This record gives sequence, C-alpha cells and structure tokens, in this order.
Amino acid sequence: MRMPKVIIMLLLTLLVGCKEEKLARGEPAPALAAFDLQDNAASLERWRGKAIYLNFWSAGCGGCLAEMDTLQALSQRWPDRWWWWG
Repeated sequence: MRMPKVIIMLLLTLLVGCKEEKLARGEPAPALAAFDLQDNAASLERWRGKAIYLNFWSAGCGGCLAEMDTLQALSQRWPDRWWWWG
C-alpha cells in the first residue's frame, strides 16, 4: 500500500512544479544555458536577434537520427538567417 502513495506524491510534485509560461510574439525567450558535445557552455543570449531552431534529441532516438540529414541541409541553406542548435 505504501508504494502507490509514493508514486502519487511523486506525480503530484512533478505536476505542481510544471508551470506553463506563455510568451508574446517578439518577447525574448527565457534564459537557457547548456553544454555542447565538447563541454563548451552555450546560451541563447549569444544569438539574440537571430531566429534559432532549438532541437532536443538523443542518439538513441530513431526519429531524431532520421531528421539529422534534413536539419543539416536546412542549416547549410540558411546559415546567416537561422542558428541551428540541436
């Protein structure tokens, strides 16, 4: 009986902690910092004023790997208008 209570409490904690934030068009994105594959810090602030395609993926995700060629082609087609971060 104890395990279902723990699971319910965990789910409630996760749901309450997920706050939806809506931005108006043209409003700056919230701060976001991450690390690339070479462990270099990168943040959205660096590309302020540019359109950014932000893509979260995993090497274990088949769909993610399938879209890589398309995203690579798009990044080469519009290198100055967009910044591609995935």
